[in-house]
Amino acid sequence: MKRTRIWCQDCNDFTIHCDSICKCGKTYVTTLVRDIPNDKLLEQQERFKAQRKRKSLERFNAFTSMLDHGRLLYDLFGEVKAKQFHKEELEIWESDGGLQAIEERENELRRKIHTERMDELEIFKSVQRNEKCYCGSDLKYKKCCLRKHESWGK
Repeated sequence: MKRTRIWCQDCNDFTIHCDSICKCGKTYVTTLVRDIPNDKLLEQQERFKAQRKRKSLERFNAFTSMLDHGRLLYDLFGEVKAKQFHKEELEIWESDGGLQAIEERENELRRKIHTERMDELEIFKSVQRNEKCYCGSDLKYKKCCLRKHESWGK
């Protein structure tokens, strides 16, 4: 039986739902993240991070045990899969509490900044140290933007 911890409007907390029914007896209703109190969201996000870290560690341990025992990967893979299936019946699956959307936005922002920096570096690629900087400051490039560009990996 799969149990998932998700937000329950009636309990006003992240509770464990079994087959989309809360322990209070109500059926799960989709709730917007912005309607959930911040303290409850942060608490659930920490639980989700811990679960993600635990699952990552379990996968790593399973892989290293495959290497340590020197057995055929196929045989050991079958055992690991059987153990995981048994654990799934008892395991609580944590909802992300909006964390994945936050991480996705942060990654998109990082990609955007990286792209902008690479575009700027492409523009400044032909500038010599003692020439006027292309940014329009009337300073030499070495006194203006050179250090910034070097820190970006030029």
